[in-house]
Amino acid sequence: MKITLLSVRNLIGVVLFCVVSIVCLISYRANRLSFSNTNKSAETALKSAAHLAVNESLGKLPLSFEANQGQTDEQVKFLARGNGYNLFLTPTEAVLKLNQPQENSDSAANSATKTDVIRLKLQGANPKAKIAGVDELTGKSNYLIGHDAQKWRHDVTRFAKVKYEAVYPGIDLIYYGQQRQLEYDWIVAPQADIDKIRLAVAGVSQMQVDSNGDLILQTAGGEVRQHRPVIYQEAEGEKKFIEGRYVMKGSREVGFELAAYDTTRAVVIDPVLSYSTYFGGNGTAFLDPGIALDKTGNIYLAGRTSSVDFPTQNAFQPGYGGLGDVMVTKLLEECAQLSSLTARIRK
Repeated sequence: MKITLLSVRNLIGVVLFCVVSIVCLISYRANRLSFSNTNKSAETALKSAAHLAVNESLGKLPLSFEANQGQTDEQVKFLARGNGYNLFLTPTEAVLKLNQPQENSDSAANSATKTDVIRLKLQGANPKAKIAGVDELTGKSNYLIGHDAQKWRHDVTRFAKVKYEAVYPGIDLIYYGQQRQLEYDWIVAPQADIDKIRLAVAGVSQMQVDSNGDLILQTAGGEVRQHRPVIYQEAEGEKKFIEGRYVMKGSREVGFELAAYDTTRAVVIDPVLSYSTYFGGNGTAFLDPGIALDKTGNIYLAGRTSSVDFPTQNAFQPGYGGLGDVMVTKLLEECAQLSSLTARIRK
């Protein structure tokens, strides 16, 4: 066969064309894959940032206390639920159940948590003190748990505060706060004995007052801080602040000690129980699958929450089946009212 110089050149040209085409195709596919991975990374980062922002915003929302209308143990008079915790108020105790997500538990389906229960018992308090919700909220809660509609609870009333009247002689107690801070004001009437106030703390491994005057509660899952109390009296519309501090009354009991003040006027003692450090930066993964916004500016949160059963057996829930409750929460545009729907997932 006779091969001319022109044919050889044509053959070389075809081969070079094919090689260049293959290289271009490989480069294109590699760039496309890289672009796709970049998009996925960016999407993941955006979702993570959105969840962090929402968790941060939720942490600043005021607490709402539900009246117990049969949705939990009968010992409980009011309860509050939030991102990673449940709070139960009984006639003589505040029970705080905290859940901390473990590492590598970034989804609701695979979440593993550490659970701590802190009990603040009102030592020597009046077990028959009048307990009532204050400042009723518009939002309602609905519990559609199980298949028996007779056990569902509709339009459960919510309040911004809960007041214990005459929990000690001449002393009232008011609970309120934000999602990651619980405040409780002691309203001490003139001539009432502040020394009557004694809190017995259970569920902690250690208690101490630090150099800042904060009461540190050490648990297996983390640290819970009770900030130095703000103490004041009001006169002619102005607050006069009074020096005061926590006083340890035994290894697991605490009270208050105040500097000299006008005993003819009421005094307010305002501690703040902060458990934001317990949750860590990301909080729990209850916003899964996600968040939605409607045309009027209302926010919808969908995800999973732990059971609201009151922990009565060594602070453990014997009836918990390993799954959680579906939670759909609607935040109105003003973020001042909440309306939620909770339903139990069944296998």
